[in-house]
Amino acid sequence: MRTIRALTVGAAAIFGLSLATAASASAAAPEFGICNRVQKGTGSYANAGCTTPAAGKDYEWFSEAVRKPKLEIESTSPVKLETVTGFKVSCTRAIEGGYIFGDEEVNETGLAFTGCSNAGVKCGSFGAAEGEFFLAASDGELGVISRGATAAEDKVGLELDGLSATFHCGSSEEVEIHGSLIVPLKANKMLTTEKLKYSAKRGKQDPERFEGGTKAVLEVSVNREEFLPAGLSANMTLLFEQPVEVNSVV
Repeated sequence: MRTIRALTVGAAAIFGLSLATAASASAAAPEFGICNRVQKGTGSYANAGCTTPAAGKDYEWFSEAVRKPKLEIESTSPVKLETVTGFKVSCTRAIEGGYIFGDEEVNETGLAFTGCSNAGVKCGSFGAAEGEFFLAASDGELGVISRGATAAEDKVGLELDGLSATFHCGSSEEVEIHGSLIVPLKANKMLTTEKLKYSAKRGKQDPERFEGGTKAVLEVSVNREEFLPAGLSANMTLLFEQPVEVNSVV
């Protein structure tokens, strides 16, 4: 009986360790990098997305190997910022830029808005052209929005942190913005361009957070009143200087 009990406890411990190891490996992803074909039989992955680990295959994953790290994101349709109480700022265009830093981050990023107005009144920041303001960000970081049945099926995104801006709409309304934003990204495929979508409805951003993370949304204050949740709606195109992949498996 003691032998059986010992084996049961040992098996449970091994099973628990296996689950913990798998969870830890999954938590390490996603990251920026390059999946390249290498000399036959010397790679660690069996497919061009570097999502199927296998020794002696033809593909290899290279993190922190993006030689041309610049990225640009530009809107392809009008952009809307709306609070949960219905205050709206509409812009004709938004541009985002930055640089991939390491294997998980984007630096020197932010969103520049043009052609902005509230109820027909032009909005803009001090010193900028009419209708323009800049939503500065401290940095950006990759994360998992939701887990799939396997790591290859995880939904991933880029979170812009430390966003902030102050601007006026006409002479009567001062608008302050702070917070974070998450935009979903395609994973496990080498790309030079992709379509992005910031989604919000009646001031509620979707998604609002990475799995297991804190809420990452914008908040807006009008005329120094209480900060309220706000959502950004925008269809955009992402351009890399070279083929880059966001891998959710490595």
